[in-house]
Order: sequence, then C-alpha cells, then structure tokens
Amino acid sequence: MAMQPLTRLSILSYRWLLVLSVTAAASHSAYCVDARRFTSDMFGYRLTVPLGWHLAVPPSGVPVIFNYDQSHALPQGLIPSGGADIYLIPYDAVSQVSPARDLQEWIRVNSEEWHTNVRTARIAAWSKDARAPREIVRVEADYERSPEDESLQTEINYYFVLRGSEFRLRMLFGKGDPRSSYFRIVIATLLRSIQSTAPLSRQ
Repeated sequence: MAMQPLTRLSILSYRWLLVLSVTAAASHSAYCVDARRFTSDMFGYRLTVPLGWHLAVPPSGVPVIFNYDQSHALPQGLIPSGGADIYLIPYDAVSQVSPARDLQEWIRVNSEEWHTNVRTARIAAWSKDARAPREIVRVEADYERSPEDESLQTEINYYFVLRGSEFRLRMLFGKGDPRSSYFRIVIATLLRSIQSTAPLSRQ
C-alpha cells in the first residue's frame, strides 16, 4: 500500500465512502442478486451467500449481504431491528481515500473514532489451500456511527490477505441482539467460503 498522510479529513472521507457504499447497496433493488454463489471479477474472489440472506452489489463492486426485506431498510445505512449487514471491502476499493499503508495500520485506523471496547485476536488459517484467506485478524467493537445514533451496534471484522490483496469482512447488528450468536456463526462461515480467483502470480 502507498503511504498517504493521516489526517482527520481523510479518515472521515474514507468512513463516509463505506457508509455510502452500504446505503447504495441496501436501497437499490436493481442490484439485488438471489444466487448463493457470488464471484467478483473486479476484485478477484468468490464467496457463498448464507442461506436466507440477500446480496446487493452497487456500482462500487463492494457487496452487501443482509438478512431483512429491502422494504424495511432505513435511511443513511441504519439497520432495522433484528437485522444485520455484512460487506466485504477490498483495500483496493478504498485505497484512494484510506490513510493506511499496511494491514495493521488499516485495522488501527478503522478501530479508532466511533469505536469503543475494541478486542483484537489473530485467527489461525484453517486451510493450506493457497486460495484461502491468510493473516487473519478478528476485531470486535461497540460502534456508534454518529452521536445522533440512538443505540450502539456490535461490529465484527475479519481482516485478511487473499493472494497478496487485503480485505475487510465487516458485520454490523444491534448491540444486545438476541441473535448475536447466530450472527457470529454466519460471518465466520462466510469467511471460510471466501476463495481467491486471482492467478497464482499475485502471491
């Protein structure tokens, strides 16, 4: 990753880009896909959409996976009660506005403002397959998107490297949701379904 100046403006611009990506995906039914297998030719990976969940892919190419009817979607990327959003963010999709220069700095920047009670753990790779995620770091936190939010959200992230490219798998749901254990299983299972489709030369 190329080094860029770490400024408050660049951090805020980066975070608003993520919010806009999620909002666009959740509000445009034209991008809704029902197939359980999704392949991103733009970013070189494939994944399996969890059973009963929906997939939307906005023009940015950053997919959003959600478990509620689109008619229940709330404005500005807010999640309805009992709902959860997951999106897979390649660093390449945000490299122009991210101040991070490597995976560890990307994690640090994303875990600062609007996050509390941050917990980090390294996760061992489960497969020797070169297409599977590597250098996996799980980061969990309480997330308050803005002071105007009425309640906290739980954020679960898995950062990883896929054939030399960095990714962030991010899930959001209401803090204290009784389905939190189920949501944790969903994102962990989704992570295991991700495989690189990039050629071996990218290793």
